Amino acid sequence: MKTVRLLVEDGVGTIVLDRPASQNAIDRVFTEEFLSVVTACDEREDVRCVLIRADGPMFTAGGDLSSFRRLDGPELSDLLRTMTTTYHEALQRLSRMDAPVVAAVDGPAAGGGLGIVLAADVVIASSRSNYTLGYCALGLTADGGTTWFLPRIVGLRLAQRMFLLNEQLDADTALAVGLVSELAEDANDRARELAQRLASGPTAAFGDIKRLLQDASTTSLGDHLDAEARSVCRAAGSRDGLEGIAAFLDERRPPNFEGR
Repeated sequence: MKTVRLLVEDGVGTIVLDRPASQNAIDRVFTEEFLSVVTACDEREDVRCVLIRADGPMFTAGGDLSSFRRLDGPELSDLLRTMTTTYHEALQRLSRMDAPVVAAVDGPAAGGGLGIVLAADVVIASSRSNYTLGYCALGLTADGGTTWFLPRIVGLRLAQRMFLLNEQLDADTALAVGLVSELAEDANDRARELAQRLASGPTAAFGDIKRLLQDASTTSLGDHLDAEARSVCRAAGSRDGLEGIAAFLDERRPPNFEGR
């Protein structure tokens, strides 16, 4: 791997964005390697939480514009078609996998790279972080799921300002509008702490909760209630469900969840 690293320890799969000299910008190789490590985390039973962090002072600069400049229009369109197909598959997997995803953002996150932050379930950020899109300033439209995630998280009006006026959010504002979950002096350490906690939880139940929350805005109440009923019945009949109930009611001890 040239652009990302995957470390698996104690149930946590840590994905490290590893192009610090290029501000962790996204090029074709990055999208391929990112999909590879995300797929590995999704398929490995020993990964019960995913932690995403970055090397260097920037979380990600978004698309690698320097690799785009030397191409003509049709060549660039073909490259972006390949990159977005791969990158979007990775974000879809992150968003829908059972394992919770924690992002540690210890620097600026921009453009399509913001999609990684938005696809996470928990975002721990430092005061050094900030968030911007920048597409329209370049005459481009969006990718990375940003037009889907962002208005759902921060609301339509703020999303419009961020896209159309290229407004940047600082860390405090990002916390206030719900773009990040928590600010921490050491975002990486705090994110690791939460990832380890989540890795000991009921991974399959986490996955169902993630998907129910995502689907709530696009399904009718009746259909959603049916989905909730199916999910809770499935969870109650699982080993983790039975263990959680027994630990709470009978023995008053911490549950020992198996995860998947």
